[in-house]
Order: sequence, then C-alpha cells, then structure tokens
Amino acid sequence: MVKTSDYPSFSYIRKRLIHSLIKYHETDENGIEYGKLGIINCVYFLNKRDNLFKKIYKQEFFDDLKYEVEKLIRRNIQNKTFLGIPEYQDKNIIYPNLMTGGAGAILYCLFCNDLGISQSTLLKQYDVPFMVNNGISYGIAGFILPLLLGLKYNKFHDIKIVKKILKRWEKYIQENFIENDGYWGWSSDQGLNIHDDIGSGNVGILMMLDIMSEVMNDERKRSTN
Repeated sequence: MVKTSDYPSFSYIRKRLIHSLIKYHETDENGIEYGKLGIINCVYFLNKRDNLFKKIYKQEFFDDLKYEVEKLIRRNIQNKTFLGIPEYQDKNIIYPNLMTGGAGAILYCLFCNDLGISQSTLLKQYDVPFMVNNGISYGIAGFILPLLLGLKYNKFHDIKIVKKILKRWEKYIQENFIENDGYWGWSSDQGLNIHDDIGSGNVGILMMLDIMSEVMNDERKRSTN
C-alpha cells in the first residue's frame, strides 16, 4: 500500500517514535500513566516483542531510567513494607493505585525486574483498610490487578497469601456495589455517579472480576488435583 499510494510508511514512523523515546524519556512523573514506570514497562515489552525495537535498542539507553525507578521504589519501603509511590518526583504524598501509584510499581517488579525486593514486602501494600475509588485507573480494581495478573502468569512464590488478599478485596468490591436512581454498579472516581467506562467505571471493574473468577477457579482446580 505504501509503494502504490501516498499512504504513510509506518515502519518509518515507528522508527522515529523509537528514537524519540530513546532521546526524550526523562520525566518528572513516576507512574505508569505518564511517567517513568510507564516508559520502562513499555521498553521491556518492546524489547521482548518488537523486532524493529530490538534492532535499535541498547541496554545503556535506559540505564538512567532503570536506576531512577529502582531508587523510587526502594525509598518508599519502610520496615520491610512497600508503601506506594508519589505521582511526581518532587512530591512526598504516596499513592497505592495502578496508574500513578504503587500498584504500577508492583506490576513492574513482578513482570520486569524484581530488584531483589521480597514479594512479602511488596504485598504489604495491600494491608490498608479501604480505597477511595473503585475503578481500574485509580481505584480498587487497578490496585489488585497486579495480583490477578501475577496469579494468572505464575509470578508469585506464595499463592495462598495472594489468594487470601484477593478474597478480602473481592468482598470489599461486592459490598461497594450500589443502586442509584435505578442504575446499578460502582461509584466512579471521587464518589461520583455510576459510570460505565473502563478507566473508572463498571466495565473495568467487571473485567477485573472476570479475571479474578478465572484465576481463583484455576487455583481451586489445582488444589483438588
């Protein structure tokens, strides 16, 4: 198609984007959404799956970013408990959520580089009484997503502890299911009305519950064999 028309060359576009990623990857934000964890997870995935990226990539291109991510995670461990991460490099308020907080860091440790940090230290982040939001981006659904994916892809050493944590949060999610003016579901971010979007609403939460059903059933089957 590219040879017979004015349609753009996606190989050229992809190559330029990769070079831009290498050159301009510095950021003051930390999370998966717009920050260091998002970039380094992307680099890890591309290096595993994308042939064009593999040809261009050299390990030293992102050594600075890997160092910053490790430093970020380690400095937010106290008394062998991972607390979460701040959204911005110069801020001290830490968050546990997926997109801007600690759950994104746990995802990195499970699937990219464990940094020599024990899983028991990471799992202590889940020892909190509640979450303000319900959705995937900033709420409980995203908070527990690393646990679900870790179970699904056999990343955990102690499955029983992870299942115990998930059962507790599954009950919490069920108790947060509400009805509002004839509409059923979970309140959106900041306690707003029920929405259906994937980031903060019903669709994302239901998707997460579907994964939970899958991994918990798989574990039950294993325990009976």
